[in-house]
Amino acid sequence: MNLLRKEDVMASHIIYQDSYLYCAHAQSLQPNPQTANTSIYEAMAIYYNILGHKRVLIEGSIYTLRPGELFILNESEAFIVYEDAEEPSEYLQLVFSRYVFRHLDPDFSLLSRFTHRALGESNVIRLDDRQNALFSACLKHIEQNRNRPDLRISFLGILMIFINEINISNWYCAPSTDSDGQKIIAYINENLQVNLTNESVARHFYMSESQFCRYFKRLTGTTLTNYVNKKRVNLARDLLRNNVKIKDVVTICGFHDYTTFYKHNIKYYKM
Repeated sequence: MNLLRKEDVMASHIIYQDSYLYCAHAQSLQPNPQTANTSIYEAMAIYYNILGHKRVLIEGSIYTLRPGELFILNESEAFIVYEDAEEPSEYLQLVFSRYVFRHLDPDFSLLSRFTHRALGESNVIRLDDRQNALFSACLKHIEQNRNRPDLRISFLGILMIFINEINISNWYCAPSTDSDGQKIIAYINENLQVNLTNESVARHFYMSESQFCRYFKRLTGTTLTNYVNKKRVNLARDLLRNNVKIKDVVTICGFHDYTTFYKHNIKYYKM
């Protein structure tokens, strides 16, 4: 399983990566906000902001991310991060499949903060001084031990610490949301199995097609086609891991046939 696309991986300094886990530490003295792209991972993620102010767009919700704050993502939650070009930037990114916990936590109750949310809601958390010191110490530890053969064990331990701290933290940052936008996002995600086009969705919400295209790009940072196809591929891959037959998968996920799914899987995951 590839957690990230090739272009996502190339953007950061990778500390650790395998089929289920990915950790990167990124630093930049001159961020370029023009290079920001919408990402939709098939895994969960923690993005810990160390330095620099950022604007984060998650499923139509807009957050301001300050140093010492983090945001979390459930599987297939679309997001885009805009950096302030006037200040340096540093962050830690942890991406992980829920299946890494399947033996320790079969019902995935440890991940309830990630899963028991509506899309784009309650994503950002402010850490207190103790937690920031703990996260900084964890980052230093994995940086110092990045060449050790047992780094995976250290990384799993640190990931568990992060998840525990997230579970005991209070939600902090309320997003700036658009109720009409939330309805559109919800409608699309609830109807991935049907033929969703700019024209059909625009008509459903009594908008012109051009008006809808502009509005959706502002909501998500990407096009409807890219958004829907990536969500469908992620859903299909998860169903296949759970032994759902391929003929049922292509129907459930809105693909016309296996070939269409195959082509999109190659496009997004290079495999």
